[in-house]
Amino acid sequence: MSRTLVPVAALGALACFAPAGAAPAPAPAVSGGQTNYFMGASTSTGMDPTAGRPSPAAMMSMMAGGGLGGGGATRSLKLKLGSTRTANPADASHTPPPGLKMAVLPLLPPLRSDPGKETGGLLGETQGKVKIYWGCGEKAGPGQPLVIDLAAPAANARLLGEGLKPAWQPSVTTHARYVDWPNRTTRSQKVGGSLPGEHAVAGQNLPDIRFTLSQTQDFLPPLNITGKAATAAGALRLTWAPVSGARAYYATLVGSSEGENNVIMWTSSAAGPIVAMAPDYMAQDEITRQIGRKALLPASANECQIPREVAKAVPAGMLNIVAYGGEANFAQPRPAGAKPTWKPDWTAKVLYRSSAGSMLGMDDADEGEEGKPGGKKGGLGRELLKGLMPFGG
Repeated sequence: MSRTLVPVAALGALACFAPAGAAPAPAPAVSGGQTNYFMGASTSTGMDPTAGRPSPAAMMSMMAGGGLGGGGATRSLKLKLGSTRTANPADASHTPPPGLKMAVLPLLPPLRSDPGKETGGLLGETQGKVKIYWGCGEKAGPGQPLVIDLAAPAANARLLGEGLKPAWQPSVTTHARYVDWPNRTTRSQKVGGSLPGEHAVAGQNLPDIRFTLSQTQDFLPPLNITGKAATAAGALRLTWAPVSGARAYYATLVGSSEGENNVIMWTSSAAGPIVAMAPDYMAQDEITRQIGRKALLPASANECQIPREVAKAVPAGMLNIVAYGGEANFAQPRPAGAKPTWKPDWTAKVLYRSSAGSMLGMDDADEGEEGKPGGKKGGLGRELLKGLMPFGG
């Protein structure tokens, strides 16, 4: 039986269909002082959709049935610095504590993108449909699935509900000077040690940014999926070990249905359809708000059932579960005798997350294809991975 697969990693572009009234208000140009520093600390087991294209070694491991990431958890950083000081030079540096086991990290401005290398429009073209399911339970709730027709963006705009608001981060659009890491000096966000200790950020005409992380402000522990089992009703019961320090969880599954130009997407949100993968980081007030409206699972959750309609429609797909942690905030110390109108010259924020990625049904799909006359080794799992690759990195 033939299967038509759509590159699922491009689903983030569906945000362009969100109605104007449903999206949160844009973040202010500057959050705090003249210089704002952001550090995202991530722990990943398997594939992390926010980390870009998997490495060739990871891809080979996946196709050989070895899982999504070699079986071990990895730690990674995302560093961003924005400043309103127009006389700033184009670079800076982050000196981590010895425990991180990393040299000085260079912060550089991003290279201009080459228009000739753009990947094109949504999913490469405006054809096909996205069927969206949501909520944990043995069966899909009323009104599901929500069907998004990629050829009718105007009609889609009125269908979508509120999404998850990512944490504010410095960018080229919010500050006169912007630098980040990783950059052209390295393609990897991976780090080899731990975060506690003093961190220093320096650069010509920049304030002296120094902050110290305690032992309780290290990376979150790995998120380990402990079970993926079919229920008697045909749903798929997911279980995971609680992550110490996690405040909330969010699960997604993206795949493609047999013989149709359709993408199937499911999220654990009980607040209605959300057409987006999990944001990389979320602010604390947003986490609290989304737990309240049941778009995020609370810290006490350690299981969720993917409805039977989704399990039946998606013979193979990419599962991702994210645990959102707390945050650490720092600012320039207030000078003695400072006026009431005094504001810090710099602020620094550290956010934490832990995630686990896995392919559902990949092994079964591979065996099915291999057993067919003229079938190819890799089958649906290999085709789905091919769909992911052009939109990574």
